Amino acid sequence: MRIKPLQREKASIVMLRKLGYTINLISEKLGRSRSFIHRTLRFNLMLKNLPLIDMRKMPNKIRQRAKWIRWEKLTKLWPLWEAWILGKGEKPP
Repeated sequence: MRIKPLQREKASIVMLRKLGYTINLISEKLGRSRSFIHRTLRFNLMLKNLPLIDMRKMPNKIRQRAKWIRWEKLTKLWPLWEAWILGKGEKPP
C-alpha cells in the first residue's frame, strides 16, 4: 500500500539532510524507504536547494563520532519534528 507523503514530510527530509543527517537515519526515523528519501533529495539537489555533503574523506573515527552525536540529538528532538510534520507545530525544531 502506498502512502502519499505530506509536504512537510518532504520539507523535513531536506532540512534534516542540510543539518547533516544521513539517508539511512532519516529513512529509519520517518519509516520510509531509502529510495524514497534518495529520490526526494536527488530532486532537491537538481533544483540546487541542497548542498552536496561528502564525508568520505574524513577519518573513520570522526565520522562515527559525528554520526553518534547526530543520532542522539535527533532522538531527543524527534517528538518535536514529528509534531511539526503532522501539522501541530508552527516552526520546525
